[in-house]
Amino acid sequence: MTGLTFTITNPYTDTPAPFTITPRSYKITSPFLGHQRLEFENFKKTPRIDRRAKIVVTGQDANAPNFLGWIVKRTQPNPATNEPQSYICYGFSKDLEWRYPFLKTYTTGQDLRDILNDTAASQGLIYRANSLGPDYWWIYDAGLHIYSMDYAGLVNSARFVNPTIYLGTALLTHGTDYDPSSLGVNQWCQDDTNLYVRTAGAAPNTYPCYIGDFKQAYLKRNASATSCTLLENVYPSQESEFSLLKRLLRSVGQDFEFVNNSDGYQYLNWATECARGNQYDPSAPDAFTFEEQGCGYGYNVIYNWRWTTLDPETYGFDLISLRGKNVVATDVGIDNAFTYWRHWKEDIRRDSSMGDTQVWTEGNYLKNCYMREDAIEIWAPENHSILPGDWAWLYLCTTPYDNEYVGRVIEKVLENDVMKLTLGMFYGQGWW
Repeated sequence: MTGLTFTITNPYTDTPAPFTITPRSYKITSPFLGHQRLEFENFKKTPRIDRRAKIVVTGQDANAPNFLGWIVKRTQPNPATNEPQSYICYGFSKDLEWRYPFLKTYTTGQDLRDILNDTAASQGLIYRANSLGPDYWWIYDAGLHIYSMDYAGLVNSARFVNPTIYLGTALLTHGTDYDPSSLGVNQWCQDDTNLYVRTAGAAPNTYPCYIGDFKQAYLKRNASATSCTLLENVYPSQESEFSLLKRLLRSVGQDFEFVNNSDGYQYLNWATECARGNQYDPSAPDAFTFEEQGCGYGYNVIYNWRWTTLDPETYGFDLISLRGKNVVATDVGIDNAFTYWRHWKEDIRRDSSMGDTQVWTEGNYLKNCYMREDAIEIWAPENHSILPGDWAWLYLCTTPYDNEYVGRVIEKVLENDVMKLTLGMFYGQGWW
């Protein structure tokens, strides 16, 4: 059925051996500014596919996997029914929804390349997602001035083999295992049940303690990401790392994407516009161009198409209002609801930490992305090089829709070897 290769790696041994499967059916959904999702069905019962197994799907381009992520839901039917097992998987970037930041203020002029970095030196958002120790697990021994973390026998597991541990920016050295009383300042050791840290005053339950990659999320920052500095301070709240990531990038008007790489990691990238293709010239070499069967232009012929509207929870607002710490209300854009007597729809967002510049910058970004709701869905042979956010052209020749259209890919779905693209119209763009 498919030219894709599905490779599974189970999590429950120190040296798991990957194996491949041939699913009965599959569907890979890749949204713009979101996380990938994979659903598949499989009849083969051996080897067993464990919960939270890692899955890699590769196809046309081995250097750019179609999917990288985890199995998050498994349904095992009654064997008597002879039904397939079904699985739901999320891309690695979804882990940022399940990681929480150490609260610190990001100040005007800081570079996003540092704030969102994946290195111990930067202690950026991606590094925290991989390595930040849970603050509520530490117990203080006042006599020894030592903090211990009880991991119920997991300390000597694969997560903690020769760990690199930082307390803030201080690299801790390895003391004598099984003898926490001998630890010096800024040293660590472990035994069969606990990890021990002796500090110079800062406590790991109130100060960030990083245990290198023990929460491995398989995320990295693109090394060539654009330099972009904050226009005003950004204050994290009790929110997920993904929520904070979006606020940081929107505050300076940046798109973002997580790009699958052959090394098994997803790479975070951002730009004013994360897009390939050519918005202005459908005949350009880098343009993605499609046509309805019978048009005769010589472009890629689609199987089918239909008009639609986008998710009403996210798109199609007549007015977007942001309220910051100084600006009481800022109307950042109005669609054509004044022209047509249709139902009025507003998106009201409040963040008392946002300054005036952030309100206007993020507001205009949201206007450009989310005010329009019209879209066209097309079905076509797979083109692996097209990614969410890219520009694509469509030529239709069926009356009364015979015209040329251009839009950005709001969602790409690959289902049983057929590609579906949802092309959305962004604010100020217009259908051509």
